[in-house]
Amino acid sequence: MSETFKAILVSRDAEKKQSVNVTDLTEADLMEGDVTVAIEATTVNYKDGLAITGKAPVIRHWP
Repeated sequence: MSETFKAILVSRDAEKKQSVNVTDLTEADLMEGDVTVAIEATTVNYKDGLAITGKAPVIRHWP
């Protein structure tokens, strides 16, 4: 695996305003227990779409 990888990062500030960004991360940026896998192609699934739009409270732990 390369040193960095692309990720969709959903975060929330102190006022609970949600932001979504595509960013480069390293394994050191992951929360404890997270894993990485090598992929060639992907899509955004239904629950990830809900998390990105903020339409449903599906995120349990905020980074």
